[in-house]
Amino acid sequence: KESEAAYLEALAIRRQLAKASPAANLPSVAETLNNLGILYSDTQRMKEAQAAYEEALDIRRQLATVNPAAYQPDVATTLNNLANLYLSTQRTKEAEVAYREALDIRRQLATANPAVYQPYVVDTLNNVGDLYSVTQRRKEAETAYLEALEISRHLAKTSPAAYQPRLASTLNNLGLLYRDTRRLKEAE
Repeated sequence: KESEAAYLEALAIRRQLAKASPAANLPSVAETLNNLGILYSDTQRMKEAQAAYEEALDIRRQLATVNPAAYQPDVATTLNNLANLYLSTQRTKEAEVAYREALDIRRQLATANPAVYQPYVVDTLNNVGDLYSVTQRRKEAETAYLEALEISRHLAKTSPAAYQPRLASTLNNLGLLYRDTRRLKEAE
């Protein structure tokens, strides 16, 4: 309740500031909406979460048309959050569309700046793998996890402390998939 009150107060202030100076303040409005969406999602208020994410996404898409380099990462973040919400509410088709768009954006960003954006590619690939696993598209899940694993291994070599947790998470996801498909030696 306290978090929601703080976010709503911040949102009201930022909306007011954005009326006077949209270019300077709309990014903050979108950030607060995205954070509010996370809070609502975490507290199982899915309709409110979706509304907050969708408004944040609309703003971030508008900002990205003017300055893609600055705002495409934010578009991908909100798409990923919205896809997570869709997946948790069994809206798998919508989740796939949102994950795919987030992944496309993150791949493009990683091409230009791999050190910064490859970890985000790994995160979205793991999410896509989870989606495919849940929807019994196991070959596609394996493909997503294996790509995430390849990137994670590379990242973990360059910075083990930072990236071994992602590597372990991806290995765990792949192990679960192999276990579920009775590929027990590979799972082990």
